[in-house]
Amino acid sequence: MLKDKVTIINEDCNIALKSICEDINWNKNRAILFLDPYTTEVEWNTLKIVAATIAIDVWYLFPFLRN
Repeated sequence: MLKDKVTIINEDCNIALKSICEDINWNKNRAILFLDPYTTEVEWNTLKIVAATIAIDVWYLFPFLRN
């Protein structure tokens, strides 16, 4: 059975991401992390923790500019 779940957390991203990475069993779960180029304040150490899960895909969004 699939569980669809979207969670919005209004907290410092570095604190929230570290907590999420520690609290979830990543052998049985997957996630997508979208990074906004205009407001990204994710620390390098936080990205290393996210990468260590091997289950979170990180998408860095790029703005599309038209002339």
